[in-house]
Amino acid sequence: MKTKPPRTERKKRTGWYITLFIAGVMVLSIFGIINNPDQAQSYTYQEYTFTYNQRDFQYDTKINDKTVKFTFLPQDVESLSLQDITQLKDTNSFLMTYDPTDLYAETLGSIQYLLETELYDHKNIIVQRGLVNATGYSLPEVTCATATPQNQVLLFRTANQTSFTHENFCFIIEGSTQTDLIQYFDRLRYALYGVIA
Repeated sequence: MKTKPPRTERKKRTGWYITLFIAGVMVLSIFGIINNPDQAQSYTYQEYTFTYNQRDFQYDTKINDKTVKFTFLPQDVESLSLQDITQLKDTNSFLMTYDPTDLYAETLGSIQYLLETELYDHKNIIVQRGLVNATGYSLPEVTCATATPQNQVLLFRTANQTSFTHENFCFIIEGSTQTDLIQYFDRLRYALYGVIA
């Protein structure tokens, strides 16, 4: 004849079932976050529609019938100041530079490469690459001291605070974190494409 297990053993089993249930809920909630339907949502800013691309973790939009990818939406960066950017917007070429020993040099190198390829493909703007300290590199040395009306300079660098400044023909974007630099990079691109004035 079958007997009931003692009460302490039943409590242990019940405890195990509750533990397994909670663990199952936690694991399944992870799948809910990963497959969040909100990530495929589209956002509109003026006449532009931005769609989140889960593969690239960026927002895609069409500008002049060409796809452009941004890390941040326009409404996330429109409050960042870019005073006196008209000179840079109206040019057909400029120099982009950064220090290869900068804390975020890898990110700045990616920004430089993306600006060079993207602006030429989308707006026929030639971005010439350079480095603040080019010793040991094949790129030319470019600093704010070399900026002229014909060769305007865009300098990205890490600093204690995030800002955009304009000195003569040199435009300086400073960020205290990698995220700050990428936000200003997106803000600059939105200005160059005319998405944000």
